[in-house]
Amino acid sequence: MNLIITAIVFSVVFVGTGFGLKHAGAAETELGQTTWRLTHLGERAVDSEALLEFDLVEKRFAGSGGCNRIFGGIEASGATIKFTGVGSTRMACLADGVMENEAAFIAALQKATSFRIADGKLKLMNGRRVLAKFKAADAETETATSDLEAKKWMLASIKGTAVRELEEAAFLVFDREKASAGGNSGCNAFGGSYESKRSTIRIFDMVSTMRACIEDDRMDIERGLLGGLQGANRFEIRDGQLHLFNGETELLVFTGTGK
Repeated sequence: MNLIITAIVFSVVFVGTGFGLKHAGAAETELGQTTWRLTHLGERAVDSEALLEFDLVEKRFAGSGGCNRIFGGIEASGATIKFTGVGSTRMACLADGVMENEAAFIAALQKATSFRIADGKLKLMNGRRVLAKFKAADAETETATSDLEAKKWMLASIKGTAVRELEEAAFLVFDREKASAGGNSGCNAFGGSYESKRSTIRIFDMVSTMRACIEDDRMDIERGLLGGLQGANRFEIRDGQLHLFNGETELLVFTGTGK
């Protein structure tokens, strides 16, 4: 009888502690298939734009620290995790607490040794200490894609160089229903197709009119714009601006206006 009771107690404890948790293989898969938005540093709730995305094939991660883009290497096996070569861009954001939270976030990544996923939430841990908590942001994918379509995007810079004000402003618009992206380079009208999922984007099959604007630098601006659009594989929308990247390299920045 004692043996039966012991077995029942053990079973209850085992089921109770395992409820909602992913087994190692499933956890790794979900880790790499989800955009994770920061909700807590330790046990402190934070209102932050910080997020992480993992590429477990390339063993890399990228995301936002809340102000700067962050990136580096990732090693994940079972429930263990290690962030390597953590780097970031060097912008300063003046809003209260943003830089402090970003520094604490990066420090948490560097200290993390394990992770746990349950009920659409990710915890990064060091031993039994919770360093950071995240929620799955896939539900926000539709919103992010809709945000692309919601505005007319005016070209602001190409590879970090501000674009001068043009007589006919360069702009970009998206039409999700038609899966099309197009606009004007400041010289020629252009258009093509696009695909977007989470923070990834692909703009392809570009065509344009053939007007030659040789009296100033508009052709250089056009080459930079069209080349950036076709080279982009990731986007971010923050502070009313659309940023297009290839990996960690920022290609184009647009400022949103009403359509």
